[in-house]
Amino acid sequence: MKDNTDRQDAICRIFRTRRRKALKLAGCQASCNTILISNPFDVEYLTGFNGGDSYLLIGQDVVTLVTDSRYTEQAGSQCGPDVQIFTRKSPMSKAVALALKGSGTRRLGIQSLHATVALAESLQELLGKKAVIPLKPFIYQLRMIKDDAELVLMRKAYRIAVESFCELVGRGASYWLGRTELQIAAELDYLMVSAGATKPAFDTIVAAGEAASMPHHATSARKIRPGQGILLDFGARYRGYCSDLTRVVFVGKIPPRISRFYETVYAAQQAAIDAIRPGVKACRVDAVARGIIADAGYGENFLHSLGHGLGLEVHEMPTLSALSSAVLRKGMVVTVEPAIYLPRVGGVRIEDDVEITASGARLLGAAGRKNMDDMILQ
Repeated sequence: MKDNTDRQDAICRIFRTRRRKALKLAGCQASCNTILISNPFDVEYLTGFNGGDSYLLIGQDVVTLVTDSRYTEQAGSQCGPDVQIFTRKSPMSKAVALALKGSGTRRLGIQSLHATVALAESLQELLGKKAVIPLKPFIYQLRMIKDDAELVLMRKAYRIAVESFCELVGRGASYWLGRTELQIAAELDYLMVSAGATKPAFDTIVAAGEAASMPHHATSARKIRPGQGILLDFGARYRGYCSDLTRVVFVGKIPPRISRFYETVYAAQQAAIDAIRPGVKACRVDAVARGIIADAGYGENFLHSLGHGLGLEVHEMPTLSALSSAVLRKGMVVTVEPAIYLPRVGGVRIEDDVEITASGARLLGAAGRKNMDDMILQ
């Protein structure tokens, strides 16, 4: 019993620290003494609550989750004892104003990228025009750096995805042949949930043959045939946190044109991972991978950035792209996903999730099969 209590206390301390840092960042941006968090992923990051239609108020003397009766019980079980639950019976703006009564709030900061114009105008009518301050994004600065508790969950999400994929590959070519992209995607989703995932982190992509030339192919009823390459983009969500991987497998044999550039993509990914370390610019890592692909003659066929941040959302900051000004820091988790796409032929993308350490980078777990010959379904 004591161990469980100690664990709960430790979790509460983590959330209190996050909220304190969030309020400090907001205060540095504008002279507001209370902030309203409307982005649901930020609410979850700051409280542990993952229900919907709920906003969080944070101030020097207020930590209040404004929700409705559908989520009151859930909020009470997921939030720590230091979070007051305010069950609203009125529109959100009025409920926020009521929850703030007696809190000493002079100026309320709101999330400009998430709060609607209607909410802002309504709050200004209730609290005064000068009392509501739109804030530029700031919580992403906290969410970019994962703490130990987050890394544990992300490693589990990665392991679930990799092991589920390996089980599906292990069934061999006879299992895959004749099945549709949708059937393979559904089976992979089932395996991930059976292995402990809450759900897939996003809609699983399965792209067979020439369909793999489209980075975000819409998984369809296309049947898998002998001699095809099949691209799978998948991830698991585990206790809120995501993994994101991409693999290409081959049915029986590797199409000759694909075999020419598979190893190029593999080499580009490894070079990029080797280039990652604290203090390196994100655009530099992108350039390393892009240079290898360009030198092989496929520069115009790498259609997107090298990667992105990962956490509660599949796409977070920072981005690994030519346009990124971000500097990598210890504790960030990013995807590294170089690719080559040839229209009417197919494509190869190899993606893994990488944790930035004090001295470099490491995968979140065992990567599964990636060498080209290992990806042939027997």
